[in-house]
Amino acid sequence: MNALALAIPQPENVQRRPKKTYATGVIRAFRNGNLPAHISRSIPGSTRSDWRRRDLSNIVGFVEPEFTDGFSNPLLHWHNRMAQRSEAALKIMIRFYQQVVLSVRGSKRIWREQKHRIVGLIERIAPIIGLDTACELLNLTQQRFYRWKNERPCNNDVFGRCGRAHPGRLTPAEQAVVKEYVTDEATKNWPLSNRFSKMMRDGAAFMNLQTFYRYARAFGPIFEQFKKPKHGVGVRASRPFEILHIDVTILRLRNGSRVFIQFIVDNFSRAILGWKAESFYYSGFTAENLRSVCEKFGLLRLPGNSKVLLV
Repeated sequence: MNALALAIPQPENVQRRPKKTYATGVIRAFRNGNLPAHISRSIPGSTRSDWRRRDLSNIVGFVEPEFTDGFSNPLLHWHNRMAQRSEAALKIMIRFYQQVVLSVRGSKRIWREQKHRIVGLIERIAPIIGLDTACELLNLTQQRFYRWKNERPCNNDVFGRCGRAHPGRLTPAEQAVVKEYVTDEATKNWPLSNRFSKMMRDGAAFMNLQTFYRYARAFGPIFEQFKKPKHGVGVRASRPFEILHIDVTILRLRNGSRVFIQFIVDNFSRAILGWKAESFYYSGFTAENLRSVCEKFGLLRLPGNSKVLLV
């Protein structure tokens, strides 16, 4: 192999292409992303690829402050810029959700009734985080986004739906009938089901009950759902014999007389500690019943720091 290699004639006057060299600052500027685009395009791709993988910690002749110009941590600066842009987009989305939730009743109808506002929101945040990310955050495909964007609302329908695209919608005359029955002052306190039955009996319009509900909620006022108030926490004992309750029940007999039955109940265990019945009520009746309970359970011999509360 060596003899064959020596026998090959060498070309005369071969001029080798000079190897390009670059200043260390150019390499550092390229790594930091500060190199202008026209200069970066003039550098061969293989050289730029080598710069991305090269370890610059051992390069001699490079002084950090001469080339960074205060850009000491480019990666941190890039993350800060992205965080600021993401924060701006999140603030817009938070304000959007607040307005929608406060103005619309029922979360299931948000995407249908607020689609024009959703399109406006995506158009605002798409330049910041991109259209793909904006649609993904709102669980919306780009195809539906462009379809909603190009839609034109119909003035003859309360929901803005076109009659050709939705032939099963109510006609303007039927919608006027629903609005009349919903906003009638004579039946303003009636349930929606009763108003629907009255409309059907009168023969004013005929439709499904769910369809009537949908249009009635669009025309009529929003009724607040009644919530039963919670009862406050009453007297609670933390141990037996701490609080005793006295309850008196009056039993009326057939002969017209009355019997007073008195119970003494422990608040903690709800156990009946004693009871007494008399044909008439007097103060000594309660004292005798209480004395018998205290003697039976030894409540008169409690420690000095213990007290019995009678309610």
